[in-house]
Amino acid sequence: MQILELIASTSDEILMSLEKDAEHPNVSALRRLESYCSKQFLLSRDKRECFLCFFVLCFINDVFYNLAGDTPYYGELHRERVSMFREVAEHFSAIKGKTLANSDDFQGVVQILSDLVSIYARKINLLNRQSKHITEGPNVL
Repeated sequence: MQILELIASTSDEILMSLEKDAEHPNVSALRRLESYCSKQFLLSRDKRECFLCFFVLCFINDVFYNLAGDTPYYGELHRERVSMFREVAEHFSAIKGKTLANSDDFQGVVQILSDLVSIYARKINLLNRQSKHITEGPNVL
């Protein structure tokens, strides 16, 4: 599936950008993956590829909504935001490893995505609490 190759290259691009500049992940690779998924989701005849495109499309849209919006991130919030982009890239890289080991291990790919969503939800909740703490005061946590 081409989607798996694009996930792998997206991972590589984000991780390389973080090696060059640890404070500013290059998210253009996520935008390219999002664009591919939005088209392929509607065109794919393979139900696994369709599912992965839909999942990745929704996930990336949520990442951009929560982490690349108009809310400024300073200090600890910025570090957590960058950490989340690193988590996305590392889990995408794990998918690459999983599919290289066994190209038919769809359940393994779904498990990696499930782990990523769990981490993502915890980090987004943490970011939201920390952000409210900064903007509304210490009694918010």
